[in-house]
Amino acid sequence: MMSRQSTLSIFSETEHIELNSKTANSRVVQLSVKEKMFDTWQLCKYYLWREEFSVRPRNRVDIRMDVEKLVNTLAFPFGERLRRGTSSVGIFAFLPTIMVTKISHYNPS
Repeated sequence: MMSRQSTLSIFSETEHIELNSKTANSRVVQLSVKEKMFDTWQLCKYYLWREEFSVRPRNRVDIRMDVEKLVNTLAFPFGERLRRGTSSVGIFAFLPTIMVTKISHYNPS
């Protein structure tokens, strides 16, 4: 099976704004993507919103006692979107990878 995406990199980063709270920032990144070895580079822009949240001591559990902050990042495309086949690439969310919950019927794995 051949991989569809061979290269992805951040081409540029602009409009970086650090908010007064120091827990959130935003920026615009321009991604450079090359789908296959002989294709030309495609460029697309994403608006990134990144925010840190402190973990309260009462919300810590054994498996994550060392985690003091959670960082969430949302990426919204604007301008010309990347296309993969017939669909365009949409919104991305970069969230903590392991969730722990006390809800008995919820199993994230």
